[in-house]
Amino acid sequence: MEYKGCFDTVHGLIEDASKEFGAAFVVSPEKTEQVSRACEKVDALFEEIDCSVIDASVNMDNKVLTISIFCDEVILENGRENGFCKLLQEVTSFSISKAAEDTLRLDMNIAGVWQAA
Repeated sequence: MEYKGCFDTVHGLIEDASKEFGAAFVVSPEKTEQVSRACEKVDALFEEIDCSVIDASVNMDNKVLTISIFCDEVILENGRENGFCKLLQEVTSFSISKAAEDTLRLDMNIAGVWQAA
């Protein structure tokens, strides 16, 4: 399946989650900009490393947006100029876990996308 980019998928997910949350929560404009910057970095990272899948989800309890990147390996070179390091500057937190025998899962979390109305 051809990669279509992070932006449309993630912003569609934000719209869907916002409908679920109802009028009690609104999307933070500052966080929308942060999400857009993170998506730009995810797209750049997709070109840099061998990603198999990029997925996104929202934890409906704590309202944290997670962009998940699945890849075989991540090589961290060139310090802060590395695409992965640039992406980390745009997220609240991250985690790395083993998703399958030869696959890493990189979860990029962005908290505070929704705030009480």
